[in-house]
Amino acid sequence: MKLGRASVALVASALLLTSCSFPAWEQRQGGAAIQRNGNDLVIALCKSIVADTALMGERNVEEDIDWSEFWSFRDGGELNEGALLSTDPALSPPFPDEVRRQPRLHPGDGIEVLLSEDGGSAIHAIFKIRPEGLSESEWLQADGSVSSSPCSSPN
Repeated sequence: MKLGRASVALVASALLLTSCSFPAWEQRQGGAAIQRNGNDLVIALCKSIVADTALMGERNVEEDIDWSEFWSFRDGGELNEGALLSTDPALSPPFPDEVRRQPRLHPGDGIEVLLSEDGGSAIHAIFKIRPEGLSESEWLQADGSVSSSPCSSPN
């Protein structure tokens, strides 16, 4: 059963991340960058993927707030490199079986982005929002650097 395997992998990944210490998840990198657009999160994909399953979550260790899901969907179809996803429904129309809410986007929050395809390929990145907050003009990379373009080298 196609969806069953993807769901099991997604749940296993989420459980693994929940048990990680702060430094372990802070440095995870892979295939995406984020920025803010008003109160909304914008995610840029730095590689193409067939998004069979997606999960986005947030956490704040300093405030003792554990991982919570703010966006998930399945059967997202083919998403090309350079595609932008947003928590603003006007910028990212609904996906099948979608659950979406606004993330906090507070300084110190961790943001997890996981898009996986049944064949095993995935985009998986975890970001820590900097003390000055999430920028509307620069892209935050998973390694903590910022850049003017989402999938380019840091400034």
